Amino acid sequence: MSKILITNFCGWGNAIMEWPLLQELGRAGHTFFHVDNALFTDHDLLRRAALPGFEGLVPKDWRSFKKDCWERIADFIDHKNITAVLNWRNEGPGFDVDYYGFKWWINKHRRKDISFFDIPFGASWDVLASTNIRNGMWDALSSAIGPLPQNFDFTGGLDGLYSTDGAPSDAYFCINPNTSQRSKALPLGVWQSICESLLSASPLKLLIIVGTSALERQTAEDLFTLLKLRYHSRIERFQSLDFDALLAAVAGSNGAVSLDTGLVHACTELNVPCVGLYVSTSVAVWGGVKRFVGLQGSGYGQCADTKIHAGNCPHYYDGICPAHSFLESDFDGELVASTLLNLQPK
Repeated sequence: MSKILITNFCGWGNAIMEWPLLQELGRAGHTFFHVDNALFTDHDLLRRAALPGFEGLVPKDWRSFKKDCWERIADFIDHKNITAVLNWRNEGPGFDVDYYGFKWWINKHRRKDISFFDIPFGASWDVLASTNIRNGMWDALSSAIGPLPQNFDFTGGLDGLYSTDGAPSDAYFCINPNTSQRSKALPLGVWQSICESLLSASPLKLLIIVGTSALERQTAEDLFTLLKLRYHSRIERFQSLDFDALLAAVAGSNGAVSLDTGLVHACTELNVPCVGLYVSTSVAVWGGVKRFVGLQGSGYGQCADTKIHAGNCPHYYDGICPAHSFLESDFDGELVASTLLNLQPK
């Protein structure tokens, strides 16, 4: 059986999307190390949704195979007897040049017996939620690490692990205004309009998810204060550093409105209706695939340097791209509310 090094983007949503595939790798007898991700450190979640074969984490800066990490990665591969590298983080040869350089370098100077498997260039991440695509990936993995058991439906992961029972009087929608990237954020007024439209169109409560950074906490607090004055007991907050508790809250909801963050991908795996709001990233690349509608900001793609297959542009991590803009009408409150309500069971 193979011992595998797995690299990926470090967002917790990325880990959620690969979770069923990782479970099946372990059940097939393979073991693996994964690039550091906070989701893999949540012990309650690991007890609930076990990852057989998971042996530990490697440094976060290995995820992009920067050249100054090559020797350390190669030493780790030797020391742990790694036989395959699975790279879920692939923006293609034009952008992940260090990764492609590493493959050439280790083959020429250190090891010729390492198998490499890359996620198809330009593949949508949440397309991995499709059983057909997961089976296709499983077949491709077989060529990289050896034969794997077939006919999996990949129903592991998170779906069905959390209670969805609750009294109708406690029914609620989740509201997630949080994002680690400033370029994805929306103004407080947009969130107020969305929330007020939902509260007017539906009797359900709203659960405002509070983020971890100072800015995220302030945004959630300001939104909570604005709404609480008028809607009182129909507005609640949720704040926890525990992913297991957050996933339980999302699973128990009737749906969610979220920026492009891990919560969108959690909804996909938990089978929860979701409206995603996409300012500086692509719905086509980073959107959900079931019970999901993504609203795209009208300014996305205006950057001359847009990385089409990566779903963003090189300025994404700078905070904001000067070419990106959006109209508040892109995320009109009544439009968001009606879209989420249309995703509800008939």
